[in-house]
Amino acid sequence: MMGNIGDMLGLNRTVEKRLRTWIRIYREYFDLEADFSGITVPKYPRDGRKYWLIAVPLGISLSAVFGVCREYFNAGERIGGDFGDIADNPKEVPYAVWVEISPNPEEIPEGAYAVKDYEITLMVRLLMEILYHMKRTGNKNNFPHECLDTTGATLCWGSRFSDGDCPVVCTFGSCMTIVKCDPEEKIPILGLRKIAV
Repeated sequence: MMGNIGDMLGLNRTVEKRLRTWIRIYREYFDLEADFSGITVPKYPRDGRKYWLIAVPLGISLSAVFGVCREYFNAGERIGGDFGDIADNPKEVPYAVWVEISPNPEEIPEGAYAVKDYEITLMVRLLMEILYHMKRTGNKNNFPHECLDTTGATLCWGSRFSDGDCPVVCTFGSCMTIVKCDPEEKIPILGLRKIAV
């Protein structure tokens, strides 16, 4: 999308700048000209925390996002590679969410499983990794990359496999890895990331 994004979409300059970052990411990492026409950006949370904007255009698949993570971050998976088995809240329009900035997820608060504020999807969590790489290195060709989730593991509560299990993103050594677990299982390293939609 060319021209003044903020004027075209009725967005403020801060959000416009962040969308331009995503346009660059999709162009450099995915060879995709992202079109954010019709996107609705939620209000920035005013709760004293800091958030990143994650923007998802039409035409991007979970498999494509994981492919970029595999190429640049040595990402692996222990789920059999079947991303088609994941229900990931698909949208029919471009969408955006705010995700709290932190190297590792927070401990699971009491009752958080019933709170929509923690329903991060696998798609959003993987895109967060790509944004983190861009912010730390400046472009896709700079290495090494220190992954997120080095001492904790993000439970992607907003995504589900057909058997009801949740994807989990964690880091072993320098490799980001996707595993799955029963969302009701209490595992000490599991944590959640606060989002605003």
